[in-house]
Amino acid sequence: MKKFNFEERIKFIFESLFIMSNRLQVMTDKYFQIDRVTFKEWLLTMYINQKVEGLYAPDINDLVCQMNLNHLEIKDIAEKLVEKNFLQIENAPACFEQRKFSLTEQGYDFWFYRKYKENALAAYVLGILSGREINLLFKMFCKLYKHIHMLFNDREEIFKGLTNLVK
Repeated sequence: MKKFNFEERIKFIFESLFIMSNRLQVMTDKYFQIDRVTFKEWLLTMYINQKVEGLYAPDINDLVCQMNLNHLEIKDIAEKLVEKNFLQIENAPACFEQRKFSLTEQGYDFWFYRKYKENALAAYVLGILSGREINLLFKMFCKLYKHIHMLFNDREEIFKGLTNLVK
């Protein structure tokens, strides 16, 4: 392996985050084709499955930020899941963001049977790492996630910071 200086390591890490996320999405889209869902549909159902009482407006706004999608894209994904009978939208007022989303029985069955597949996929992807490396990576990702989340929530601050970098 090539010896990287500190600046090259920073560049490699930053580029790798984008490349790995893109390749993981392509890989998981192929993986989920078996169940007729895309990665984004899976992500939305996973998010809803974690909400015991369904998904409401504040959750949608949080989800929009986490998935880096807009409300229309979330609406399109939700409508596809309704067509596939994975999701139901209750008490649908005119404002999309105020609707309640919950999984259908088929959606719950999907998650009941998928949990074993998800563990197998994670083990397949991360199988080259030791338990110690996974714990270290987990701590680093948590720290990085919190920092990026903070920067994302304070967009004015990040743009000021980026502008100062190029001066």
